[in-house]
Amino acid sequence: MIEYFGTDSKFQDHSQKNTDSRKKQKTKHKIGSKTYSQLSFEKV
Repeated sequence: MIEYFGTDSKFQDHSQKNTDSRKKQKTKHKIGSKTYSQLSFEKV
C-alpha cells in the first residue's frame, strides 16, 4: 500500500492540490474542548 501511494502520480497530484488548498485557508481548525463554531463565534 505504501508503495502504491508513494509512486502513483494521480495520488501525488491530488495530495499536492489538497496541501495547496490547506495553505490558502484563512481560519485553521482547532481540536480541543470547544467546537469550531464556538471558536469562530468568539473571534467576532
